[in-house]
Amino acid sequence: MSVNNKQSNLFSTFNVVYFQIKKIVNMLSASFWFLPSLMIVTSIIMAISLQHLDYTLPFVKMLTKTFTSLNSETSQILLQVIATSVITVTSIAFSMTLVALTMASNQFGPRLIRRFMEDKRTQLVLGFFTGTFVYCLLVLGQMNIADSFSVVPIVSVLYAKLLAIICVFTLIYFIHHVAISIQADNVIDDVASTLNNDLRKLQQQQQENRASGEGFVNAESFTYHCKIVIKESGYVQAIEYESLVMFAQEHSGMLEMHVRAGKYVFPGTAIATMHSETTLPTTLAIDRYFILGKKRTPLQDPQFAINQLVEMALRALSPSLNDPFTAISCIDKLASALATFTPNNIPQNIVLDNKQEVRVLTDEEPFEDLFAVAFNQIRQNSDNHVAVSCHLLDVFNSLLLADEPKPFLKNPIATQINAIKESIEFQDFSNEDTQALEQRLVRCMQLTEQK
Repeated sequence: MSVNNKQSNLFSTFNVVYFQIKKIVNMLSASFWFLPSLMIVTSIIMAISLQHLDYTLPFVKMLTKTFTSLNSETSQILLQVIATSVITVTSIAFSMTLVALTMASNQFGPRLIRRFMEDKRTQLVLGFFTGTFVYCLLVLGQMNIADSFSVVPIVSVLYAKLLAIICVFTLIYFIHHVAISIQADNVIDDVASTLNNDLRKLQQQQQENRASGEGFVNAESFTYHCKIVIKESGYVQAIEYESLVMFAQEHSGMLEMHVRAGKYVFPGTAIATMHSETTLPTTLAIDRYFILGKKRTPLQDPQFAINQLVEMALRALSPSLNDPFTAISCIDKLASALATFTPNNIPQNIVLDNKQEVRVLTDEEPFEDLFAVAFNQIRQNSDNHVAVSCHLLDVFNSLLLADEPKPFLKNPIATQINAIKESIEFQDFSNEDTQALEQRLVRCMQLTEQK
């Protein structure tokens, strides 16, 4: 094996490990046990360390004289009261969290539960309460030893009192945080922020890959072709494109992808085709460059956050909730995110190597498909909500009137407008509602027909 191949394999292995670590971090960030467990371990370390100070350092005698009221019996009672109170507050905090999760699932959809579980503030509060309880238990367990040596763990008890005071303020903050976190506007804004971050990464990647222009490549122009199948099943959570570029370079060809992040693959699915001018092996394997899992994640999937906003809008438009204002907010956030695309960063399906040659043709969705995913279902379910349909048309009108010309918006918006126009013909609206919709339709159609 040549030195270049060794370096290539080492680089590919590093990238794959990096994505595996990101997957693990992504999984741990949505758990209620990881961060609290770290804080419990920290409490154990603090209990051992402070007890060591109490029994070894000479200034403890001076503290004992200062705090004469803190004898062994008083310290035990104080620690017991703190431990009992904190575990009670912890149960209340967990109950409030479960109530918030239940409300979020019913109102916003079960896939939004992940966002509440990822909330670091909730995890910190639960970890602080459980950590304080464990700390008090450990200190209490050493009090009998303190009696035998006639030493009161002053430092440990004072630290427990400090934790108890902080717990009071933490509980007040947590009640406020839960009340804020379940408000629809805040949930929508949180999901929209994630969507903007995902699209920003996608746009940055597209700008880097646009260095050689449009770079159209005809896969049929290559002499040899080899389909690559995958042996496992699951959702594609991430694809290591940099390693795939190096893989294509090693085989002096180009890799055409048939799947993307967010798609579900079955064993034996053709995930890619290798095109080359040199003879190819009978079988090729690129499974290790794919991160598979049981569910979709936002690692490389911009549709993930789009679908969350769409789901919130659809639930708001359901007869059980009938909340058009939430749907309107979701429409605004979706339009705002898609408006960040420009002619220089719209999705394209090429990945270049360091020589600006096309090495990978991806299966990424074009902008028209992203636009359709964002608005198709909302439009279909807003037939009976004139206010929502009117707002959709107003949003399309605003996108078309933006200062920066975006010709790629006209076709997807025209598709949505035509669908709305067709649905109006089958609805029994009042004359006033029909007139409001038709005025907006005429305005949008004029803008889409302009060159």
